[in-house]
Amino acid sequence: IEYGAISVGSHEISALGVEGDLNVVELTKEEREFAPNNELQEYIVIQNLGIEGLLIVLDSEGNVYEYVNGKFKKIYKDFYSYLKMEICV
Repeated sequence: IEYGAISVGSHEISALGVEGDLNVVELTKEEREFAPNNELQEYIVIQNLGIEGLLIVLDSEGNVYEYVNGKFKKIYKDFYSYLKMEICV
């Protein structure tokens, strides 16, 4: 099995098996430090869009959310749907 980040157009999805900003563990740890009240403790950060603090995060059930300014907005029911609709179009 190979692991790696996805980079398509302006999208960069973090993952395992890479170093630097696209490493999902490092990105998640870094963003958790900035989140107020430990709001990201139960989420994995998969993408920092670099637009006014907008992050794309996953919960333990695989639901995909936009997170910005302490607010979560569910955008997809699973990671596959997110990739299919946002990355593979």
